[in-house]
Amino acid sequence: MKKTLILFAAAVAVCSCSAGKYRKPNDSIRLLQFNVGSFGKYDESGIKTIADIVRALDADIVSLNEVDSCNRRHNSDQASDLASELGAWDCTYGRAMAYRGGAYGNAVVSKSPLVSRRLISLEKHNGSEARSAAVAETEKFVFISVHLDYKDHASAALQAHQLSDSVKVWFGCSGKPVFLAGDMNATPGNEVIAALEEDWTQISCSEPTYPCPDAKKLIDYIFVLKGGPECKVLRSAVPYEVKGCNVDAASDHYPIFVDVKF
Repeated sequence: MKKTLILFAAAVAVCSCSAGKYRKPNDSIRLLQFNVGSFGKYDESGIKTIADIVRALDADIVSLNEVDSCNRRHNSDQASDLASELGAWDCTYGRAMAYRGGAYGNAVVSKSPLVSRRLISLEKHNGSEARSAAVAETEKFVFISVHLDYKDHASAALQAHQLSDSVKVWFGCSGKPVFLAGDMNATPGNEVIAALEEDWTQISCSEPTYPCPDAKKLIDYIFVLKGGPECKVLRSAVPYEVKGCNVDAASDHYPIFVDVKF
């Protein structure tokens, strides 16, 4: 299999600009990572607010962290609700753990139909709680949403290795680019990021994503699996301001996106 080639044509992080500055290049796919804080940490309108941001940014597929499913905090399937709000998008949910009579985990919503869905359950080790990765396969690429442990970096690094091992078995010879997006709860240079970089190449920008409204740390990333097809990165940004949307109120994280062509 030929070695992955990452071409940074214009990976420029844009900070405080209007939504027009985030226009998606023609014939590209926009990958979006967003820890949504169960759609309601700050903004009661929740799902509608996130949907407005996704639409304004013209995303094609979105990784979502901290998503509830039919529990006592939110008695609905939040991934499906967002997919419906976006206009009959497809989705998949990755349960991380039982929570308040339901579930809590990660999700992917996709403008294009999914051809397969998988779940990677990640062990707790000495960390705070069990974690998961929601795996979504489209006709052209694979996209994975993960949320690694925040309490213990050694445990999060083990989760990263476990995730990578499963993905390489399933998709290492698929001929499709494989993208990994998520809240890694780790800043650049941390042992968690080092563990990921053994198998993945970071393609998202290095602007801080956390916390809102005064971001100081980068903990949200998008990667591509090494050894896959050629992937051209056109742009990456953290949209701190989006015209017509209150990004500061949507979550305690800012979204981050990457535009790719392959």
